[in-house]
Amino acid sequence: MICFRRLLVVIGFLVSGLVGYALLTAVHTEHPLGFQIIKTTDADGKPIIVDVGYPTEAHPWPTTLSSVGLLDVARNAPVSGCDLHLVVISYRNSGGPASHLALALANDGYGSRSSDAQQ
Repeated sequence: MICFRRLLVVIGFLVSGLVGYALLTAVHTEHPLGFQIIKTTDADGKPIIVDVGYPTEAHPWPTTLSSVGLLDVARNAPVSGCDLHLVVISYRNSGGPASHLALALANDGYGSRSSDAQQ
């Protein structure tokens, strides 16, 4: 029974360490970034995932997992500003919503829409 408790304590420390590491290393932007993920299909019925990044006043939190790690964003937050310019990025087989270009554009006040057509 004592070995089982020690094992649980060790597992607890490992899990809390991994969570702490993920939170501390989340990808941050200078300004708050709103973020939404929209799933749709193309004309042939193939799935397409559309990631939308935009400026917001909402408080960001490390909540969105991407190919490069955790993103510090405000999920489904309201858009800040009006008449924003929109940049559309197609990743096709590589990249993702956390690309440096998409994050930089959203950080500078552009709406950033990216899509990943699944094959």
